[in-house]
Amino acid sequence: MDLDEDTRSFSQVLQDFSEPENRRDPRALRLAAVASAMIELAGGEADCTAAKVYAKTVTALEGALAPQDKVVDSIQTQVALLQILSCTVRYVTPPAILQATFPLASRVIRAVVAAAQEISADVSMETKDGLGGVFSLLKHAAILSGELLKYIPSTTDTKLIKHFLQGTLLTLFNDPRPKVWKAANSSLCELMISQSNQVVVKMLSSHAHSHLAKAESNPKTEVIESMQQLVNFLEHSILYMNYEQLGADVMKLLVALMEVKDSSATDFVNVTKVRDATPRVLVIGSLLSVVGNMLEDDSEERKVFLDEFASRIIATQLQLHPKLVLRQGVADAEIVEHCKIQYGQTLLIAMGRLMALNSSVVFKLLPITIQMLVLLSCPSEIGGDDSAVGEALLVGLTQLFRTHLVSFITSSRHVDMEKCLRDTLRFMDRVMEPSYIDTCGVGIKSLAVLIKILYNSIPVAGSFVQMVKLRNAVPPGSSARRSVEDACGIVVQEMGIELSWKMLDLDSDSGLNELSVENAWLLSTFKSAANASQPVQPNIAFFQSNILVMARKFDKLAASSKSGTSAHRQRVIDLWSLFPCFCRFPEDVEATIVPLSSTLVRVLQDRRYPELLPVVCNGIKILAEGEATRREEVGATTSRKEIVELAAANLLPCMFKLVSDSGENIGRGQMTMDVEDSGIAGQQASCVTESISSLAKVAAPTLLRSLFQKLMHRLLGEIQEENPKTERICSLLSLAESLVVSKQMDESNLAFLYRALKPLIRTDEHGPRVQKKAYKVMAEVCRTHHSFVVDRERLREIISLLTGTIVTSQIAARYMRLKCLNLLIDGLAENQAEYMKEFSGITGELLLCLKDTNAKTREAAFQVILALYSKSNPLEFLSLITAGLGAETPHMRSASVTAISRITFVHVKDDGSFQDLLPSMLKTVLVLAEEDSREVIKSVLGFIRVCVAAIPYHQLSPLLPDLVRALLTYHKSKDRFRSKIKIILKKLVKVFGYDALTPYVPGSESRLLTHMRKLEQRQQRKKERGAQTNEKDNFDDMLESDEEDSDDGVTFTTGMTGFSRVTSNTRKDKSIKSIKSQGATMSRADTAKSRQKGTTESGFRLPDGGDGDVVDMLGSKMSKNVHFADNHASDESDTEFEMDNTGKLIIRDDDEEEVAQDDIDDTSARPRETKRRRVDKKGGLGISYKSKKAGGDVKRKGQKYEPYAFMPLDGRSYTKKNRGALVEQMSTIVRGRDKRKRR
Repeated sequence: MDLDEDTRSFSQVLQDFSEPENRRDPRALRLAAVASAMIELAGGEADCTAAKVYAKTVTALEGALAPQDKVVDSIQTQVALLQILSCTVRYVTPPAILQATFPLASRVIRAVVAAAQEISADVSMETKDGLGGVFSLLKHAAILSGELLKYIPSTTDTKLIKHFLQGTLLTLFNDPRPKVWKAANSSLCELMISQSNQVVVKMLSSHAHSHLAKAESNPKTEVIESMQQLVNFLEHSILYMNYEQLGADVMKLLVALMEVKDSSATDFVNVTKVRDATPRVLVIGSLLSVVGNMLEDDSEERKVFLDEFASRIIATQLQLHPKLVLRQGVADAEIVEHCKIQYGQTLLIAMGRLMALNSSVVFKLLPITIQMLVLLSCPSEIGGDDSAVGEALLVGLTQLFRTHLVSFITSSRHVDMEKCLRDTLRFMDRVMEPSYIDTCGVGIKSLAVLIKILYNSIPVAGSFVQMVKLRNAVPPGSSARRSVEDACGIVVQEMGIELSWKMLDLDSDSGLNELSVENAWLLSTFKSAANASQPVQPNIAFFQSNILVMARKFDKLAASSKSGTSAHRQRVIDLWSLFPCFCRFPEDVEATIVPLSSTLVRVLQDRRYPELLPVVCNGIKILAEGEATRREEVGATTSRKEIVELAAANLLPCMFKLVSDSGENIGRGQMTMDVEDSGIAGQQASCVTESISSLAKVAAPTLLRSLFQKLMHRLLGEIQEENPKTERICSLLSLAESLVVSKQMDESNLAFLYRALKPLIRTDEHGPRVQKKAYKVMAEVCRTHHSFVVDRERLREIISLLTGTIVTSQIAARYMRLKCLNLLIDGLAENQAEYMKEFSGITGELLLCLKDTNAKTREAAFQVILALYSKSNPLEFLSLITAGLGAETPHMRSASVTAISRITFVHVKDDGSFQDLLPSMLKTVLVLAEEDSREVIKSVLGFIRVCVAAIPYHQLSPLLPDLVRALLTYHKSKDRFRSKIKIILKKLVKVFGYDALTPYVPGSESRLLTHMRKLEQRQQRKKERGAQTNEKDNFDDMLESDEEDSDDGVTFTTGMTGFSRVTSNTRKDKSIKSIKSQGATMSRADTAKSRQKGTTESGFRLPDGGDGDVVDMLGSKMSKNVHFADNHASDESDTEFEMDNTGKLIIRDDDEEEVAQDDIDDTSARPRETKRRRVDKKGGLGISYKSKKAGGDVKRKGQKYEPYAFMPLDGRSYTKKNRGALVEQMSTIVRGRDKRKRR
């Protein structure tokens, strides 16, 4: 019964009493009976009121008080009466009735509490669930007391209230039983939060003050133990009481408990060996939690006091000795850790409050607070794992820096600010000491955040240098080393590469040595940090004057050194990898771009460092794109524009020459210009062409025209050669593509390029690579220059070019050709619909492309089909697609059905006319369900699945007989699609129901529908009962099932798939776990004995190579040699598992085989080979191998085969007709069961 719903009427309460939810609970029935009696005494349901029920119930409760010998009979009645009173108090009107009857109610309730506490343990009737007996009585007494004090008028006699509170809630609050005082604590907390009775608030405040003062003056163990409950209550309620006085009392008690009069070693050891120190530590932690809850309050009426209180808290806590009082060994490790964390978090909360106020005391207290927190974060020196304390406090410290320190520095101009920040950084540097290695991850990150904040205010170079040195001091490969690298990245990300470089003094000779050996990792850190964020704009001049100079020094060392040149060469590459970081919107473009371009040209031409090519090209691309963006957004001065164009004039010819010459002299790591190629060569080619595209956007138009004219003349000349070079043509086409992508070509140049591309697209004389590249360039023209393509004078010619080259189109160029068609069709306007008829000739090609082995080609064909459907007349286009259903080859018919399915899936929701066509198309497609072709059946099932979801009920209903017949008519091609068919059937069941489908289901398949119906009914019954299935079992069943095939593959006549056979045995036999459990306890002496049982648990068996032959696991016939065990007959495995006592698998050679004990009575042992069962034609299975003396098998003289020989099983043996005979045959080796079970 919910006591918090104030909106309920008293009549609803009475109804809840008389009609309990759980009629099987005797406590609910007893409550209903007692409530009915009280209602009758109050005048019946028609005349009873809350006041009458309350008065009669109090009287009945008084009468229910019984002496000690009859307490068993009255406890449950008292519990029910207390429940009724608790629910009735709030509805009693007028409140004067409560005030008038309060003396009687107080006396009765106090008597109930007093009597319950005197009950002996043997008659307490306490239940295991804690809901019965004395506990239930005292719990409801506490609830009633709280409700009565909440609703009693404020004019009630104060003495009566105090007397009642003392005899009920305070008495229960001091009860040693946890459940009792928790119930009282809950009621008291509700009273404090509601603030409904100020007398109670004052009394509780006075009570808490007196107990805190008593504990402060006499902090003995027994006194401290009695304080735990009070302090737990104050954690939630102190702000609703006299918090000013109680806050001071809490701090005084905290100081008394943490006071260390003499911190000498001898006394300290005595402190750590105190036997009863755990209660003291628990109370300290609770007191710290009380203080923290007070400081976290953000109400305006308490703000002034709490701000002042925060400074006193810090000043007081900093004078304590938490490392001594809370040392390991004082109490359980978890309790001590929790107390330390509470201590540190209280300091952090108080300091955050003071920093938000910009208080002047922060300049003195902040460094000392940091020092204390860092000291607490240091792991213990006497062993133990208390790193959790350090992690929690250092994470809180990081949050303090991020939340409050930045605003504190910017808003305050105090003279002591610099000293405060210096001291703070000095104390934080301690986290880099070796003793903090366990908390290095969070500690070094906290220091990095502090350096990141302070680098503009005070010198931080010393801390940063020490952090870099720390990385080399920690063990390689450790998490601490990775943490230091991440922390350095945080600092570099904020300060930038330039300032970090200067702080580390990497320009000096010592910096050169460090970069070559110890600090080479810094270069990758610089790169990753700069790529993540650059709050400061870079300067190219710094790269030229510092980083390039260092790269030249390493280059000289690499050239002059005979050994170890790889390290120096790698430093050159690492230094140049920073170049793109300086190209993101640099400040000094005008002053440095031209000299830098000359350097870049030399690097691009340097064949000693082919690895620098993608790095330099990436930097050029970033720089050019940034400049182009700047021109679009803010514009550019004439001088800046001319300077950038001059730099582009220096770079573009070099890059053009680099690409064009690659066709003849591959060089530079065998760079080819086919961007589709994988590996380093393709990546380098892509980098160069992408950089040309970006650089062309900021180049002068005259330069681009000149380069393009030269390019085209060389391309035409190469095409007209007698033996043209494919690589050279591809490289020149890649350059043309890069200029097209830049969108800087005018119409005349585009026309020139188009004329050059036509012969390459129309013929296949130059090979598939050239044709593919030509199509790719044409695709970029269609994408970036739409107006050029759709021009009326040129559009028909382009359509004819793309649609008329089906004969000469290479397989490698198919995807690019489809891409061109898609871009061309999508670009057509509504007034250009007359051109769509010219695409009708490629419908057959598009359908066949849906069956291409390349996934990109198939998707491109789908997109072209969808584009044609959208742009042309839908009915005419559908007629072209459906014409493929009558094609001669199954390949074409399957492709046509697939195309219709995709169109239906995309457009059925938006096109109402198309939805009307679906029933007729479905009826046509169902004819193909009779074909004995897997690809056709797969396409048909996909189309049926789409149609079932798309066609409305009234249109699908007439097709239901044909649809069900097409799904369930069995032939071999449907064998692989059993799961797909069942999914469709489930969808049909949801639409029509089982009764509608049953008449059309063939008799041989009726079991499937019956099984599905039973499963659904079972699930429905579970839902009605409110049963909740275990999530883990559901997950395991999902992993072991064939998609939605929940019948284990036995209700469909096509038979079980191999996977179903495996998973069915896995679910039913649970055999895998038996191997491990048996092997863990199996000794070598028991191994031979256990082999007699066979390995019937195995779900499937792989073939044995036999005589040491190698088994080809990747062979095409491997799947035919994998045998699966049946649910009823056990297929004995020829693989036996031998394990030692620890559960490890033992693999022996043939000559080390164990001796098996064939006869238990026979002490002699015979060598035993791997046994195999075989079918004995003259008798039962394995009769010829049966031992006459025991249950094992033996191999006798003259027998050709060994025992346990593999017996191949035929699927026909499992039919209903032959299953019984097979089971009977197996009965000779399966232990006796009745005949019915074996079947």
